[in-house]
Amino acid sequence: MSVQPFVILSQPRTGSTLICSLLNSHPDIRAIVEPINPDTHGHHMRPLPGSITLLPQDKIHNDLRWCLDLLFDGKPNKDLFNPLWKNVNSAAGFKIMAHQIQGLANEEFFWNELKSRKVKVILAFRYNILKQYVSDLITLATGQSACWKGAIKTAKVVVPTSSLKMALDNINAQKLYLINKVAEYDLDKVRLRYEDYCDDFSKVANILPWLANTSGILTTKLHRQNPVNLKDRVYNYDELVAYATALGFKNLLD
Repeated sequence: MSVQPFVILSQPRTGSTLICSLLNSHPDIRAIVEPINPDTHGHHMRPLPGSITLLPQDKIHNDLRWCLDLLFDGKPNKDLFNPLWKNVNSAAGFKIMAHQIQGLANEEFFWNELKSRKVKVILAFRYNILKQYVSDLITLATGQSACWKGAIKTAKVVVPTSSLKMALDNINAQKLYLINKVAEYDLDKVRLRYEDYCDDFSKVANILPWLANTSGILTTKLHRQNPVNLKDRVYNYDELVAYATALGFKNLLD
């Protein structure tokens, strides 16, 4: 049986790592976190001692096909991906952020490869982009190195209202970029919204028949990273509420 290739297309703080963790809990599926990362070193690159999941930068920019061959092959180079890859029989893939795709030397080649390889796409978004933005600020402020350390649970930040509109517009623009590219290349897709599955993992398990012609119960040990109540996470909450409401983002407030 051939292994189904897939990608998780997302943005920071939208639950994409949670989706990877859930899919990895299935014995026949493997989802690697941000192996194609041309600009930054992701914080989940080495989940276990001795494992290397970050692809060589020269290969990413000069031989992306070689990289995708490894990522979508059920039995890639063990030295490169051990021990993330085990007995993968159903689906193999990875997650990548919008800004990482846009940072590739040949962005259109990436999309053409998804099309030619018949890669299935999971679009991982978040409805409340204000919470998404605040969560990203908390990550930067705490210097969080790993989501399971839980430091983010008590973190609090000041949200710069002067740049809020620009930040939210940028989040929307990246989301539209992914949606439009997937439509342009007519890729087989499913959308997962963080608010719909963060407390009900069965919503992710429901895509298993579509993704890998299989089924199962998905579990994870990841801590909750994203803010639940903005008031507990923002020092200048009243100012933020007033400014966000004036911008027309009232529907994104607690």
